[in-house]
Amino acid sequence: MMGVMSVFELRSEQPYFERNKNRAGGFEYPFYAAEVDARSEGYAVAPHWHYHMELLVFVEGEADVLAGSRTIRAGEGDLILIAPCCVHAVEVASGQPSRHRVVSLDPDLLAPMPALFTNVKYMLPYSAGASVHFRADTLRAGGTDDPIRLTEELLAEYRRMDAAFELTVTSAIYRLLALLVRAKPELALAGDDSAIGTEKGRLRLRETLAYIDAHSHEPLTASRMARISRMSYSHFAACFKRMMHVPFSSYLQFVRVRKAERLLLDPALSITQIALETGFNDSSYFIKHFRRIRGMTPLQYRKRVLRNSLRTGRPPASSSHLE
Repeated sequence: MMGVMSVFELRSEQPYFERNKNRAGGFEYPFYAAEVDARSEGYAVAPHWHYHMELLVFVEGEADVLAGSRTIRAGEGDLILIAPCCVHAVEVASGQPSRHRVVSLDPDLLAPMPALFTNVKYMLPYSAGASVHFRADTLRAGGTDDPIRLTEELLAEYRRMDAAFELTVTSAIYRLLALLVRAKPELALAGDDSAIGTEKGRLRLRETLAYIDAHSHEPLTASRMARISRMSYSHFAACFKRMMHVPFSSYLQFVRVRKAERLLLDPALSITQIALETGFNDSSYFIKHFRRIRGMTPLQYRKRVLRNSLRTGRPPASSSHLE
C-alpha cells in the first residue's frame, strides 16, 4: 500500500546516502509519508543521511534513534526532528512491538517562512545535536494539536492522493511544524534578530550560510566571506558572531566536521582522505577539531556507527552513492 513500509523493506534497503524521499520509487513530491509497523519482529535501519528533513512520530512502543551525537530512546507520543544531512539510524529490539510514522520534506517547502527555512536548512544541521527530541508531555503542553492524530490525517491524504492532495498534505505539515515551534519557539529564530535587523539582513545571512555550506572544503577565511557578504572585515566578524553565537572560524570547522561524519560511513575512505576532502589541511588538524566538537576521534565515531550498521546485517553503501 502507498505510504506503508514493511519490516522486510526496511531490512533490505539501507542506504548510506538516501537519494529520494519516496523510498518505494515513483514520482518525487516535496514530501513523503509512511508508517512503520515492526510488530514483534524488530528491525534496524543502518546509519544514513539525506538532504531532506525528517519527522519521526512514535505511535506506540519504543525505538532507539541514533541522531548526530546521541542515541535517543523514543516512546509513545514522542517526536524526533532530524535535520537535513544529519547521520541517523533507527533500531527496535526483537520482541518489542513498535510503530512510528515518517514524514519527510524538502526544506524548500518552508521558504514562505524565511526564519524557519534558514534555521532548518542552514543552522540546525550544524547545531550541537542536529536533531530535536520532543517528548509527548512537552508537545501536549505546547498546543492543542496532537502529532499522532495530525500524522494519521496526513498519511491518509498521502495514501489516497485525491485531487489537490498536495495542498492538504502541505497544510498538515505546516500544522505539525506549528506545534513544534510552539513547543520550542527557538526553532523559528534564525540567529539574533538585533544583529540581522532588516529583511535584507536576513537574506544576506541566508546567502552567507549557503555559500559556506557549498564551499566549506575550500580555504575560506573571514576576510573572504566579508568581501562576499559585501561588508568590512570587522563588521562581518561582529555580525556573524552575534547571529550565530560563535566566531566564523568555529562555525566553519563545525560545518566541516558534520560533512566528515557522512564520509566516515564509508569504510573505504581513509581518515586522511576525509580530512582533505572536507577542507582540513592534514589528518592531525582534522582529528583535533573532530574530537573537540564530537567528544571522540573520527575513528571512534566510525567504529560506533558501523557497529550500529552491522546489527542490520548489511554495511552502508560506498561513497559512489553521493550526489
